[in-house]
Amino acid sequence: ATNTRINASFNGEGDLVGQRIVTRTGLSSMQYKDGYAEKEDSISFIETKEKNLKCKISSFRLRNGEGVGRACEERIRFTKENMKDGDRIYFNPLVFADETTNYFTDAERLVPVEFPALETTSITSVIPIPEGYAVEELPKAETIMLPGYLGATISCEVQENSLVTKYEFEVGKTLVPATEYAKLQEFWKDVLRINSLMVCLKKQ
Repeated sequence: ATNTRINASFNGEGDLVGQRIVTRTGLSSMQYKDGYAEKEDSISFIETKEKNLKCKISSFRLRNGEGVGRACEERIRFTKENMKDGDRIYFNPLVFADETTNYFTDAERLVPVEFPALETTSITSVIPIPEGYAVEELPKAETIMLPGYLGATISCEVQENSLVTKYEFEVGKTLVPATEYAKLQEFWKDVLRINSLMVCLKKQ
């Protein structure tokens, strides 16, 4: 399982500055540790992470980065640029998308699709709305399903003048039969869509 908590705020340039804490267990932890061990040093690991996350990392800390069977925790402090247009700021309320790649581009498939493991990914982000701004566009809560196999949910709401976003993705079965491939393609398009939703803040 992978659990991510993000607390961020807007700086004077309208970009997000904050902390991301990711706790990984099971296969997710093992794969992360393997990727960390493959890098020559932590600097090259951080540089790759900056490229993948499209942000600047000012601090990085890893707990339980070695050993088998232990949860590992990664903490980063980051700055991530947002899109600005006049008196509006546009940003992804997840800050960092869970999925950005379409793996299912073949027209058809003759064998089942196999996911590595039963897996749950959750993301919670809390972002205070900056003084002088109001929410102009907010994504609606959504649940998308490939019944019996995969599911994802996202909700985004204002609580006590902060934007609170919750996302969850679950692999309920690791084997998706080829007969479900067309439905899987449509499901995955929706996964990518909810991972790229945007919030618009407008200066008052």
